[in-house]
This record gives sequence, structure tokens and C-alpha cells, in this order.
Amino acid sequence: MSELKKIRLIGLDGASFEILKPMMDAGRLPVLSNLIDKGASGVLRSNTVPFTPQAWTSVITGNNPGKHGVFGFVRQKPGQPPVFLSSRSIKGEKLWSWFSRRGLKSLIVNVPVTFPPEPLNGLMVTGMMTPSEKVDFTYPVDLKSRILKQWPDFRLDVPSGLNRSRDLSIMDELDSAMSVRADMLMTLIKEETPDLVFIVFVTPDRIQHAFSQLIDPRSTAYNSETAQRWRERIYESYTKLDGVIGRLLASGQDTNTIFISDHGFTIERGAFFTNDFLSSLGLLALKKNPGYGLAGSAIGKLNISALKRLIPNKIIKKTIKFTKEAIDWSKTSAYSSPVTQQGIYVNLSGREPQGVIASGDYERVRDEIIDALHALKDPKTDTPIVQARRREEIFSGASIECIPDIILDFELSGLEAKDSVLGGEAVQWSDGGSRGIHHRDGVFIAHGPDVRAGSFDGLRLEDIAPNVLALAGLDVPRGLDGKLRDDIFKIKVKEVAG
Repeated sequence: MSELKKIRLIGLDGASFEILKPMMDAGRLPVLSNLIDKGASGVLRSNTVPFTPQAWTSVITGNNPGKHGVFGFVRQKPGQPPVFLSSRSIKGEKLWSWFSRRGLKSLIVNVPVTFPPEPLNGLMVTGMMTPSEKVDFTYPVDLKSRILKQWPDFRLDVPSGLNRSRDLSIMDELDSAMSVRADMLMTLIKEETPDLVFIVFVTPDRIQHAFSQLIDPRSTAYNSETAQRWRERIYESYTKLDGVIGRLLASGQDTNTIFISDHGFTIERGAFFTNDFLSSLGLLALKKNPGYGLAGSAIGKLNISALKRLIPNKIIKKTIKFTKEAIDWSKTSAYSSPVTQQGIYVNLSGREPQGVIASGDYERVRDEIIDALHALKDPKTDTPIVQARRREEIFSGASIECIPDIILDFELSGLEAKDSVLGGEAVQWSDGGSRGIHHRDGVFIAHGPDVRAGSFDGLRLEDIAPNVLALAGLDVPRGLDGKLRDDIFKIKVKEVAG
């Protein structure tokens, strides 16, 4: 058995080197810049569909979504209410469970998909996907009352999105929430002296969902008047996060520390309306509805940039709700998954409540859809806009049924699939300056006595859990998808335990 060592895993939700680099070059992020210069760093590849629930759960478990069973925020079948995913949806062991089994203490703060909190040897404050501060969001339960009394300005999350991009008010909210969380974290670290600290800071993700178009050099709006006026204030929040990271490092100078993001960001070049595409193939049918002809066709004639500028969010939400009611399931062979799954489900008989496709036709329908998708070309590059693959070509495991039958990968074209029906063209291109969307290239930075300095590649989210265990001196369970990286870490564990 190796020597047991403390370790810290710090999540920077949504952090992207493309966005951080201009700030580093300008000297705005001295702590992170120093860590990269003296430690290990590289791109951390997210899941093929890089959204928060499945991404952080791959970090937590060391496995792909086909094994851990989390893919998107909800599971929903036609005609049935959505089932919201939670910590109870996760299949398999979680990172802190291995620490608890060895009698080691963990401090878990703000990690997504941890609600409801579960017993562990240590403390837990749940993160994203926690309903509100009114529920029991801590373990032990009485930690909640202490947090709300000692840090009355504590917030579980700060909602973001394009609706928060009209002014800079979200920046003060994010700064306040981060400051409170950092003070709470430092207090609990000092009191508990945990062996594992796992904290996620959401500031990068929330900023980038609102303002990527102003801070990402790839955006056509990067040099706009608004960007010039607002960027300084936006950068201030990243600098404050850098200062929090410095405080964490100072409190554990001889501790191995890993910084990761669950995904990166890029600039959206447009939207792909999956249901409209399937309708054009004759694989999705709509009920006859006069209201759709007025609202849907009018919206469908707008390009995606105009859609976001002119249509209120509440109308967009109503359109999405209308989609579910507008589809004629008795005449529909396939339909779009929710946005956070970026895929297509076959309306399979015996599996779907109103399924019409016989099991013998399942592969034929998938082949037809994939061939049609690959025929769609980017007008600027004349290359396919999407790489469509069967789910089993990407994922594996006993929980693969939680994943759509076909996965849509728009990484090269910069599109994002939408699950509403607008009645227009399936592909709606934007001007490249409308908003940021998730990208698979996240951030990995490591520092500590057992970290080899240098730039590294080939890292995946699934690799984090086994390497955290190895750095802590714990056995690494056999069967994890993640791989040990002794080229990055000075780890003595070579063989995994049974």
C-alpha cells in the first residue's frame, strides 16, 4: 500500500484555455499562469456530448455515461412526465466513497449531481441540480443551518444565460456567491483537515453563458463597442477567481492539487433543429394545428441570430412546450432528444409509450437518418456539418439505454442541436457572435510534489478519478474507464485492485 496523501480537486466549470489565454497574456491571472509555467497542464477532453450532468458524473465515477447512467438533466419518454436526474441516478461508486471506505475524510462542495446529499466520512454541500436553499442540501443535515447562519448571503447557484447578457448585474452576484463560498470552504478546510477536498466554482461557466461573445477572440462581436465597454468588468471576476485559487494553494502548499473543467466553450455558428430535419425526411409528423401555422412558420423564417434578439425567452419556452404537444406520435419514426443529450431517439415499439418502429426496422431507421445527416454540408467548407454515430460506437455499459439511439457531434461546425419545432430550415446559421456554447476541450492544470511539470495531451474526464485515488495512495478499482497517467503524476500504483 502506498503512503496516504491529501489531495485537492478544484473544478472550474466551463473553463476554456481559448478564453483564459488573453487574460493570462495580459497578466490578469497570475496564479493560474504560474501554475501552468511550473506544473502540468493540457486540454482535458469532455464527453462527446459535453454537458454538465454527464461530464461531472464521469469525473465522480471514472466511467463513461453508458456505465454511470447520467446523460442530460432529465429522462423523458413521449407522453410521460420528465424524470429529473439526481445523485440517486448515478450507477457505481463515487470518488468520495473510496476515501470513506479507507476511513479518510472528504469535503465535497458545490459539485453538480450530488443532490440529495448522501452519507460520507466528512461533509457535503450539494451543487447544481439542487432545487433550492429550502431543501436539505448538506450532509450532515445540521450543516445547512450553520451555513445559512454564519454565511447569510450563501447561494447555491447564480442562474445565467442570454437573458443575463443585457447588463452586467450578474457579475456582482457571481462575485458575491464566489466570495461567500470561498470563505466557507477555507473555514471548513481549517476545521476538518480533510484528505480529499472537491470543490466546483461555477463563475467561468455562468459568465461565458452570458458573455462569451464579448470575451472569446473567435467571436465576431469580440471587438464590438459593447465588448470594449464591458470586458474590463467581466475580466475582474476572473481575476477574483484567480485570487481565490491563490488562497486555496496557500492553505495547502505541499498538497497535490488538480484543476479541471467539465467542458470548454466555443462560439455558436448556428442551430440545428433536429425535429424539423426529421420532419423534412418524413420521419416526424405534426398534428394539424392552426396555431402552429401562425406561430411556428413565422418563427421559422427568422435566422437564429434574429430569433434570439427578437423573440422573448418566454415565447421560446412556450414553443418548446408546444413541440411536445404538436408531434403526432402515431406517425413519427424518430424524434429529438433534449438539448443536453444532442441526439435522436427512434420511436421504438415496446420501448416508447407510443412506439411505431418494429425492432426489425430499428437499424434501417438509424441508417437512414445517419446517411441523411452526413449529406448535410457546411456552406463555407463543403464538409459535413455533423458526425452522427450510433450510441454504442461511443458509449458502453449497462446503462446505455439512458442515451439517445443516435448521437450528434457538431464539434467541427460549431452548431448546437435544438429540440423545438420551428417549421423552417433545419440548419439556421448565425453571424458567429451571438452566444457561447459548450465544447469538448476543457482545462487541466496540476501542481504539487507528485506532479511532473510539462504540457500533456490525451486526458479525458474519466481519467481524473483513478489518478486522484492513486495520488492519495489508494487502490484503484479494476474496471474503470479512466486510465492512470504516470507520465503526469509520480504514482506508485501500477496495477489496479480487484
